[in-house]
Amino acid sequence: MRIDQETAAAARVTIEAGLRRVADASRATGYLVGDRFGVADLRAGSLFFPLFFPSQRGFALPTVASPAFDAWCDRWRHQPGADTVRRLWAKHR
Repeated sequence: MRIDQETAAAARVTIEAGLRRVADASRATGYLVGDRFGVADLRAGSLFFPLFFPSQRGFALPTVASPAFDAWCDRWRHQPGADTVRRLWAKHR
């Protein structure tokens, strides 16, 4: 997977930009495109799922988590885009 310091830094930038985009796009209606749940919302929920593991998922996840992965995800848990993803899961799962 070629994960190193450089690729991890690039991934952080991409994730932060994606979450900002989700937050900005959903600000007016709560949805990314238009005023109802659509493909863009589904895609955002799917792509960001591993960062937040929403409780509405309807299936169990492995209970063993890597402390390094938890630390990686924690940096985004309270961003507005994260709130949007969790809200979409809660409402449309």
